[in-house]
Amino acid sequence: MLENHLKIFAGTVSDMLTQLGIGEIVEGVYTCPASVIEQGDLLVIIGLTRDIRGSVIYRLSSDLAMTITSSMLGGSSVNVIDDMFKNAICEFANMVSGMAVSALPVGILVDITPPTLVIGQELTISAGCNDILVSKIETSLGHLSVCLAINKE
Repeated sequence: MLENHLKIFAGTVSDMLTQLGIGEIVEGVYTCPASVIEQGDLLVIIGLTRDIRGSVIYRLSSDLAMTITSSMLGGSSVNVIDDMFKNAICEFANMVSGMAVSALPVGILVDITPPTLVIGQELTISAGCNDILVSKIETSLGHLSVCLAINKE
């Protein structure tokens, strides 16, 4: 069941990237790492509550994040991490997450929390969850991973 939820989140990301004009999207491998998420330049974390409890974590390369924010800002060139960039990339994750939880099977109710943005080099985050699945998405402009970290009770 968790794999199906991850496919919904990853599919929504791919759809949104296509809408933003980012081509050559290849949805890739689904992996199951330990409870640690590593190797990202930029992470956007959105909490999941109600029927699914945990987090969805979007791990992006800086290049892809700049392209996404440029597209979201009407094609304006973005090459610096400023407040406009931070707001746009968080809104991207918020929109994708909202669309994904709306696409979950009927009867599964999920609320999302406001996004948390983490920027740095060689980031490592412990998700503190029982199960983590990762979908890797490659584009011509960089990579993005969707990490679904779910607590089982």
